[in-house]
Amino acid sequence: MSTSNSYPLTPTSHNTHPRSRGLPHIKLSVNKNIQNGVKEVKGILANYQEFVNRGNVVDLAVGVVIGAAFSSIVNSMVNDLLAPVIGLAAGSQLTEEFVVIRAAPDGQKDFTTRDLAKAAGSVTLDYGNFLQQVINFFLISLFVYIFVRLINVMTFRNESEKAKKDMVCQYCQKKIPVLAIRCSFCTTWLNRETQSKSKHYYPEVSLEEADPVAEA
Repeated sequence: MSTSNSYPLTPTSHNTHPRSRGLPHIKLSVNKNIQNGVKEVKGILANYQEFVNRGNVVDLAVGVVIGAAFSSIVNSMVNDLLAPVIGLAAGSQLTEEFVVIRAAPDGQKDFTTRDLAKAAGSVTLDYGNFLQQVINFFLISLFVYIFVRLINVMTFRNESEKAKKDMVCQYCQKKIPVLAIRCSFCTTWLNRETQSKSKHYYPEVSLEEADPVAEA
């Protein structure tokens, strides 16, 4: 007699496999990592938005753009207006003034431009181009100085005009309009005559008048 029939066979579930038991934990770990990654990305984006929204970044970008445009204007003025005048007085363009310190392999030393001299293989000392860059530097710094001075004058004028319209409260030391009759910060009446006509005016009463026990 076989003993196999004495024990009923129970179907085994796939979930009892050692590997299948760890799948829920793996899913939870993956989901948690994804959520943490999303939070990190959102935090980075929020910090970046806060960084961009700062006024310093916008001011810096505007300053760089205006500075590049201003530099182009000054360079054009130097190269297109001043350089021809200087070249007319010197007989040639200032940037094309150079000295050949080593002749070309064929022995030639006379060249009309720097490019021709370098193409022939000679070594040149380009002092004219250096002087041109020095002139550009001084002109750019001069115009920047004038521009900044004009801005400072306009700003100081606006602040002076604004200061004439404001005064300092003698009680809270806050700036308020000159025509103010009551401080908007500490609510102190500055004009006693107007205060007496106000419906919110309460005459000042001494302690003896306010306390009948003190009188007795």
